[in-house]
Amino acid sequence: MDSMPPQPGDDLNPEIDRFLRVVRHLADASQWERLLEVARRRMEQSPADEVAHRAAALALIRLRRGSEARIHVDCLLKEDPEHAFHHELAAQVAMQCCDFRLAEEHLKTGLTLEPDKSALHFLTVSVKSALGDPAEAHRHARRLQELEGDNAQAWLSQDVALEGNPQDAKSMAERIQALEKALVHAPERAFLLWRVGRLLLRLEQPAAAQQWLSRAMAGDPLNKHLAADWREAIERSHLVYRCLSFPWRSWQRVRRFFLVLRVRPDIWPHALVLSICWGLLLPWWLLSWGCLAPLGGLVRYFMLLHPAFDFRWPSRHWLRSFSAGRRVGFMVTVLLLILAALCLVMPWEYPLGWAGVAAVQLYFQAYFKSAAIQARQDMYPSPPSSWLNPGCSQSS
Repeated sequence: MDSMPPQPGDDLNPEIDRFLRVVRHLADASQWERLLEVARRRMEQSPADEVAHRAAALALIRLRRGSEARIHVDCLLKEDPEHAFHHELAAQVAMQCCDFRLAEEHLKTGLTLEPDKSALHFLTVSVKSALGDPAEAHRHARRLQELEGDNAQAWLSQDVALEGNPQDAKSMAERIQALEKALVHAPERAFLLWRVGRLLLRLEQPAAAQQWLSRAMAGDPLNKHLAADWREAIERSHLVYRCLSFPWRSWQRVRRFFLVLRVRPDIWPHALVLSICWGLLLPWWLLSWGCLAPLGGLVRYFMLLHPAFDFRWPSRHWLRSFSAGRRVGFMVTVLLLILAALCLVMPWEYPLGWAGVAAVQLYFQAYFKSAAIQARQDMYPSPPSSWLNPGCSQSS
């Protein structure tokens, strides 16, 4: 899970020195590339400058370059291991590398040094939620609310803590309430927009989620987890896209689950049950690679033209000037040509048999997927109308 402190650069000491004023200005303006350039120039003149290393580490973290930021963080921890901000930076680097145990250690040390630092409590909520410790996540969220009061950071921490709870109707309603209150204070904050989009995906509202996630990407374009949620929202906005992406999405979910299992050994009993279920579905999943995956590749090539869905080859620039209707025509024509070519090189029963099996699997996939979507929508509370039409609420 991704997190960020409440005010970028608020731990850089604002002395009278011109360099410090420049650092403060660039950090507050979120000009991370420029801040990194200024910090590196400073380090060329004074390699041991602590503020320059802090600025470089903060900029690299915001630019999602955690491996490079680690060099500066290690230097800071070596020079001054008793500074809470250094452990805060180290925790953020560890979180970007999905090493939540290491992040937990740094945050624990940071809170020992500075028990009332809000940013450390907020990051701890994220880490504890990711590690499957909702009780501790809620404890730090409550402490953050005591420190911050009624502000976006405090309500965001409530949502992050609730994400670790069982995802029932009560938990969803509480998350909606927390995010609504956070939006009152920071309606354009990228991390908050991302949280709303993720919750809308869970509530089976992908079209609305896509709008919120698009706004979030404008403020945080380098966040790969945000980009992955945005791509998923687009695929789930259309039932056909969603069904045809089943082979890839299923593999990604299985892979993600076992990555989580590495840091959460407490869910091994659930892993056994899920493994049995996945074993039962394995023949259906393998069949989908032969039937749905080729059709999914065609749909992605002709219909999903955003660079986030780009193919390495062949180029799709020629398609960008055509309307969606014409691209559908091209796609169907190419599919028929492929089937005709296959009929020429092998008995015609095989390609037509494949087409029939693919159509049957697509039908059943759409049937079961529609039933699952409807069941989730019936189980979860409806999101606020302003979330479903964010453009209308903004214009009003």
